[in-house]
Amino acid sequence: MINKKKYYYISIVKLFRCNIFDIVIVYIFNIIRFDVLFLEVKNKKGRDGVDESKKLFVNKIQMFLNSQREKIDNAIVNLMKYRLYRDRKYEMQIKNFFHTIRGKSGILRLNHLSRLAGEYEDYLECINSKFISDEVFSNLLKGLACIYEEIEKLKQMYVFNLENKQNKIKSENINITNKGNILIVDNDVELIYLLENIFRNEGYNVITSYSLENVMCILKREKIDLVILDIIISEKSGFELLKQIKEEKINVPVIFLTSKNTISYKVKALKEGADDYIIKPFQIEELIVRVESILKKINIYRTKIIKDNLTGVYNKEYFNERLKEIKNSFKDGKTVFSIAFIDFDYFKEINDKYGHLAGDYALKVFVEELKKCLRSTDEIYRFGGDEFLVLFNDTLGTQAYEALERARNKIIDKVIKYKDNSINISFSAGISTFEGEHETIEEVLEKADKALYISKKLGRGKTTYI
Repeated sequence: MINKKKYYYISIVKLFRCNIFDIVIVYIFNIIRFDVLFLEVKNKKGRDGVDESKKLFVNKIQMFLNSQREKIDNAIVNLMKYRLYRDRKYEMQIKNFFHTIRGKSGILRLNHLSRLAGEYEDYLECINSKFISDEVFSNLLKGLACIYEEIEKLKQMYVFNLENKQNKIKSENINITNKGNILIVDNDVELIYLLENIFRNEGYNVITSYSLENVMCILKREKIDLVILDIIISEKSGFELLKQIKEEKINVPVIFLTSKNTISYKVKALKEGADDYIIKPFQIEELIVRVESILKKINIYRTKIIKDNLTGVYNKEYFNERLKEIKNSFKDGKTVFSIAFIDFDYFKEINDKYGHLAGDYALKVFVEELKKCLRSTDEIYRFGGDEFLVLFNDTLGTQAYEALERARNKIIDKVIKYKDNSINISFSAGISTFEGEHETIEEVLEKADKALYISKKLGRGKTTYI
């Protein structure tokens, strides 16, 4: 008796040279007879202490293989529609099928299946899409049958042994500090799910999108540190998104993660501004290292342009950039914040009496002491000369006032030793708070500036809250 699991696809393959309408009839006949396949799950208890990421990896393979039955059916239907109607959208759907199998199976280290799908994806690239001959139709149908057969072998022989294969996906870093925000754009739901888990385990915050339509909104709304996207996303191209990112001057690195293993695609991607080009299938460890390398370079460069060279705190230019983020966040109704303008008292007198090097040294010591008195979430900016701004996130004005008073009382007791000289330092501050929609951030800045003016008029060494 013929195995029902294989009967449907064997019948299709035997009809390579038959009339298309015969194939449709056989397809409908056999689809009715074809019972749904489920992968047998063995109730096998794992060893104590088995890496959770390995269990996740095996589970992803099982989910991937089980989900292909319906997708192969859809691919065959699309192939027949393409033969009948010559509509290019069906060709694109067939390409996407091979493309997805190629990339996802490669990531899951199902290398033979990945190569097999890759051969037929490349084959589709070479044919004349305006006309599909009997030979081309037969070859593509054979490709679908071969993929089905390979998946069946994997389901029966291979998937349950994957726990013994080396898999270095890290799971011990789930709770570490956020290392950055990564946006992943792909229409392969399973691939996105896998990458999301990988990068979350590495300590990244991950945002996902299954289409290009809402990506620009995400980039404008969120602080994205890196974008990973495919070249083929539905019927649109990842190149279109890259071009739009560059045109709108959104400064974010982009990595193409794709099955397109041709030099022309790679050259085009790099010419148009992509930061890296990674080919599916890829090693997970390699992808992680490449992402970390790009972000490290970006962070080194970014640190140089957003930090004050003398004191190491943020500069005024970066505050203007942060101001845009702050405005967007508080449009969404998020919590309050306070702003303090600070003047280093008698800075000109120190420069005149002890020299500019002494003045620079005094500023550095002042900033170091101020940092010790503030939280890690409080941001210090140098606006120039002896002028500073402190952004107190999620903080009321009274709380900011208390924090600066504690800092001021400690700093006035600090005596700076510079060569043979002893230098006393102090500061004046003005504070204002943003609490809602009834005032703008610019108005809050003006109020803080007025409060600073009052502190200086009162004789300096004071903190004023308006």
